[in-house]
Amino acid sequence: MKKRGETVFLTVGWENFVKDNELEDGKMMEFIYDCDRTFYVVIFGHGGVSELRVFPQAVVDVGDYATGEEEEEEEKNKSN
Repeated sequence: MKKRGETVFLTVGWENFVKDNELEDGKMMEFIYDCDRTFYVVIFGHGGVSELRVFPQAVVDVGDYATGEEEEEEEKNKSN
């Protein structure tokens, strides 16, 4: 996960997330971030209908991933 200001980007583990949640073209996801370290994900099937899963459908705990703030700081230092 990377964080730039108030914006958060998921950068690691997409292949596993797609496989674990059986994502395919035409599905849509809604991410709800708790502003700490957890994303709640609601997955919608074709036609925008929420798939029948127990809510939250997927929980992504980003506590084990670096926020990327260090990387961003390194990039700033390199450009100076």
